Amino acid sequence: MASFDKDAQAKAFNHQKLKAQLYIYRDESFGAMSKMSLELDGIAIGETAAHTYAVVSLKPGSHTLTSKSSDDSRLVFSVKAGQNYYIQQEVKLGWLGGRSKLQLVDEVTGKAAVEKSKLIQLSGLPADMAMPSESEQSAANQEEVERIAFRAGVSSATVEKLAKQNSCVGEHGAGLLTPPGPVEVYRVSCDQGAPFMARCELRQCKAMR
Repeated sequence: MASFDKDAQAKAFNHQKLKAQLYIYRDESFGAMSKMSLELDGIAIGETAAHTYAVVSLKPGSHTLTSKSSDDSRLVFSVKAGQNYYIQQEVKLGWLGGRSKLQLVDEVTGKAAVEKSKLIQLSGLPADMAMPSESEQSAANQEEVERIAFRAGVSSATVEKLAKQNSCVGEHGAGLLTPPGPVEVYRVSCDQGAPFMARCELRQCKAMR
């Protein structure tokens, strides 16, 4: 499994400016003991397990995802830069072993399933397809984020204290980046360098690294 910080970063559902972000998930208990291999554009990228998800960065255009099993499932889809996409990998029972089905789902369905799953790191994923680190994501999106009007949230004060504990002081305080809800992401523009990010779940906040 990936670290808590990586999982939190992925569940912020940020958008990449020059690439699309693909979430591949398994949200069912059926076939819990079965690992399913994935191929993306002909490259073996790793295996999935029940109640897990993976994140892949994709260049705009057409791609092919294949779920390897006794009866391979293949999905051809197109992506645009700056968008997030969600694919469910469903495991089914077959005469010769486990089968699977891939289907592209809407954002609401995909986000809800990802929130209940745990992030895994695909062992064979090429470096240019890996989810960018928080610092890389912040640098790439900084110009776009600066255009967003500052908005305080219920945990702004908590995040500001957390930022100070991490040697970050910002003139405008902690701004809410995500819609208000049980899970929120905040950002503090530090006077001395890179922004400080925090994820708050039910008002319990932790720094994102």
